[in-house]
Amino acid sequence: MQLTGTQFSDTTAVLGNDLSTFTDYPAEIRAPAGTLYGVSGFQLHFSNEDIHTPGDVPDVLVAMNPAALKKNLEELKRNGLIVVNTDAFDKKKS
Repeated sequence: MQLTGTQFSDTTAVLGNDLSTFTDYPAEIRAPAGTLYGVSGFQLHFSNEDIHTPGDVPDVLVAMNPAALKKNLEELKRNGLIVVNTDAFDKKKS
């Protein structure tokens, strides 16, 4: 996630935007499968105007796995955009 966040940061800076970043490293290196522990994050706040705060609620949530989506979905702005890696999701059998 940090590599992806760094690439987004580099790209937005090259385009001339102001930016603020915050990396969220998990306490656990490898969390047990199916848990919410060990989810890492990278917050990127960018604008064509000066940024003075790290931001509050995200407009866009990029989730690389189901745990990241579940852990961060409540923070997403109403009518925000969700981008997910669908390859990481399994079909649930009812």
